[in-house]
Amino acid sequence: MTHLLALFLLTACIETEIAPWNNNPIPVVFSVISPDKPVQVYLGKSYSESSINFPSHIEARIFVSDNNNNDWYELERSTIDSLLFRDAKSLFKIEAAKQYFLKVELSSITLHAETTVPNQQAEVDLVDCVVNSTDSTSGIALCSINVRYSLPADKNFGCFLEAFGSELGTAPELTGGFYQDDYFFIPIDSLNFKLKIITVDPFLNKFRIAKNISITQFHDKVDVNALISTYGGVRPNFSNIKNGMGLFGSYVSNTNNVTTKTKDE
Repeated sequence: MTHLLALFLLTACIETEIAPWNNNPIPVVFSVISPDKPVQVYLGKSYSESSINFPSHIEARIFVSDNNNNDWYELERSTIDSLLFRDAKSLFKIEAAKQYFLKVELSSITLHAETTVPNQQAEVDLVDCVVNSTDSTSGIALCSINVRYSLPADKNFGCFLEAFGSELGTAPELTGGFYQDDYFFIPIDSLNFKLKIITVDPFLNKFRIAKNISITQFHDKVDVNALISTYGGVRPNFSNIKNGMGLFGSYVSNTNNVTTKTKDE
């Protein structure tokens, strides 16, 4: 649901893994990790000129680690034919500021990637949300929302606001320290709601700006087909998967409880 725009130039400290591209499908991996979220990895193949059908099953073993050594934790396939691998028992814990490694073992090739969970977080300093009008027929309230926030000192991180599962605004990421929207629509039965400010690692920041893909697609929709189809049969603009293409990224978030006000308050 999140709307993401525009492609930024890669910073000098971030390397793009150029996926080997030819007429044959290549492995595609998507995983975004965060504290308090169970680890899950989506595995698929790219489309090819000779085959437009998304694969229903790929033989693989997928591991995660926090030390890039022999201490690998194996994920389980959620169902026998699923494209989703996950930590079903939630035993592998993700922590802020730690580095994590991903390994995907296929029959003929092994994919690798790594990410460091952000060690800094954006914070919401003040939220003012005023209800301007309500429509009982549609069940929607029109509001004006003003948000003051503080961004991390490290500008390689990306940040954005989210409410009701959607990103606020149309800019590719937050800048400055103030967000305003006089046409902010919310359900009438949710006049008290949660506002998140999310800080993403440099890999996820570059990837989500390069492609119109939201974090909710990784953790909620479980829709790998939608993710792969965004490539449209061409090499991705950004990937950090060695020997394949896709993304292994991370994020942290702060949640704020917002209570709306009427014009008279």
